[in-house]
Amino acid sequence: MHSFISVTLNGREKTAEKIIFSYYPELKITKVERNSGPVQGNTTSTLYGDNFAHPNICNLKVKYGAIDVNPKLVNDTIIVQSPKVGFPDAVTLFPSGNG
Repeated sequence: MHSFISVTLNGREKTAEKIIFSYYPELKITKVERNSGPVQGNTTSTLYGDNFAHPNICNLKVKYGAIDVNPKLVNDTIIVQSPKVGFPDAVTLFPSGNG
């Protein structure tokens, strides 16, 4: 998606000309297949959801809690390997569109 906007750094002064600002809609996970695994990691999970393959997304990542993982994008689904962790715990999966 694109918008034409003026840019400001302080909320008062702004650019004279309009520039193109590109953004993408929120990434949303709707289903996770294989949602648990051992602490050693290496569990393959498939994430289904919305907007994963949007053209303005680059450097797609999945966060397992605070740990960034590089996934594969296949037909608007994310395939990702879980990282090794120090102890068993529940974590939030969070897709990130630009790193």
